[in-house]
Amino acid sequence: MRKQSLRTEANRYLKTNKSGCFELKKRRYQVIHQLIDALFIIGDVPRQWQELSPTHMHNIVRHWHKKKIKPSTMMKHMTIIRSFFHAIGNSAALLDNKTLGIVHNKNLRKKINIRPNIWQEISNPTTLALMKMQTHFGLTLSEAMRLVPEIHINDHALSLTREMTFNSLDRSIPLRTEVQMQILNKLKQLTPSHKSLRETSSADSIRLHWNQSLKTLKIPSNKSYRYLYAQQMQEQLQPLLGHYLLNLLIMDEMGIKSRTTLWHYLNE
Repeated sequence: MRKQSLRTEANRYLKTNKSGCFELKKRRYQVIHQLIDALFIIGDVPRQWQELSPTHMHNIVRHWHKKKIKPSTMMKHMTIIRSFFHAIGNSAALLDNKTLGIVHNKNLRKKINIRPNIWQEISNPTTLALMKMQTHFGLTLSEAMRLVPEIHINDHALSLTREMTFNSLDRSIPLRTEVQMQILNKLKQLTPSHKSLRETSSADSIRLHWNQSLKTLKIPSNKSYRYLYAQQMQEQLQPLLGHYLLNLLIMDEMGIKSRTTLWHYLNE
């Protein structure tokens, strides 16, 4: 009987609340009726919504945890529930997520400590070339392995073609420093005419040496290090271009479409 009373009052609210799109209205209906069902399951159904207390809500959240509902989903549920409680005048149950024990555990990536001149410790020339192509040109590991010097290198830029880029789009990376020229000259020495590193050695062999070298350095081998190029560009060019134009330049040269990705690169 109590459950039916709660449903009746909830349905009255749901019918009069016209805000939001169809999907939001549907979600609102589901969440509030799931709340009623949960109260029935835990065996503590109040006679009316105004009698629902903080204790009820703590019990609800414990029930959600037992059902292994994700914290992010709980937070979405609570946004709808708080709006409902506010509309019916029950301020006692308006508890924040922290008080209810709903904590979104964000997986923060551990910052990698790159020691000065760490790349000098790489003895394998192919691994060293692949690393420098990431850190000085912003290439992915796969792009560096597929690059053919005779095709993709000219006097003024590195011209990547869509059949070898990670996003299947052409892009150009200007040659700005003497260090870049030295890296490319070394790459030419490692590759026969019109061949890439991947064609010179098998992909499995390259990745084996890559994994072994980075394990020796005690840094992850499954991580891209091209973010260091973005940071290097920011340090060198921001005084000349300014924040906005520099961001566009880095995104263009690295083939990045998302500003969120750029932010992660610059704050890695």
